[in-house]
Amino acid sequence: MMKSVSILVSFILFSAVFGMPSKNIRNEITLFDQSLTEAQTKEFMDILSDSSISERQSDEKIDEFISTLNETQQEWYKSIKQRQQLTAQEEKDFRLERIAEMPESLQKIANEIEKLYDDREISIGDKKAKIAEIKNSLP
Repeated sequence: MMKSVSILVSFILFSAVFGMPSKNIRNEITLFDQSLTEAQTKEFMDILSDSSISERQSDEKIDEFISTLNETQQEWYKSIKQRQQLTAQEEKDFRLERIAEMPESLQKIANEIEKLYDDREISIGDKKAKIAEIKNSLP
């Protein structure tokens, strides 16, 4: 049970940049999680929690990990990822609509933050630090 909760929480935290997973994804996450061995779970958690690497590097490590799993596990993961990306695009569209409604002075700041979210070469830790810098520079 604890393993299931930790994987679910990790997926949710990992997907924060991309948008929150919907309730529909939770079933696939549970199936995927329950199919992993303890060693696989540890390896996957280590990849998800490594904030010192860029998103692109993280994606590459996850892809390598997923390629070692059986076909059923890979299908569950693909389903999770597809739904997550749809949610990410919807979330991004929503953010861009809100940015367009802001005063021009705030649009510039919001667009800088949006570019940080889109830059997959910057580690999550660096993104947080740069966003904190931007927030501290506000009047």
